[in-house]
Amino acid sequence: MPRDWEEHWPLPDGTIPNPDQLSNAWFAPEDDSVTGAIVKRQGMKETFGNLTLLTQPLNSSVSHGPFPAKRVALQDHSLLVLNREITQNEQWDEDVIAKRRKALFAIACGHWKLPEAQGSDQLDG
Repeated sequence: MPRDWEEHWPLPDGTIPNPDQLSNAWFAPEDDSVTGAIVKRQGMKETFGNLTLLTQPLNSSVSHGPFPAKRVALQDHSLLVLNREITQNEQWDEDVIAKRRKALFAIACGHWKLPEAQGSDQLDG
């Protein structure tokens, strides 16, 4: 989901937010209102589940465009497995991003394990 999603990425209910709705979302809670959906979207776009790697030319060509065009461009021009997984989705929204975030986090935890915790007797010092 691009940083500037408003034009091509309507909210789940189909709403394309206007500038006033976007401005009001800065200090609003995440809830079931249009403003709340904007707050959720703004938070999701910078999460681990929404990130991927693209070459600069590919990123520039798809930029803030609609997901169907991005999907085709990724299928045609990206060899990364990370991007192939994205193209298997018919849509790219908050639910898909949240699921991908959890899946990527689980993979990362499997590769980069935390060190064993020290015994409490060593912490008392």
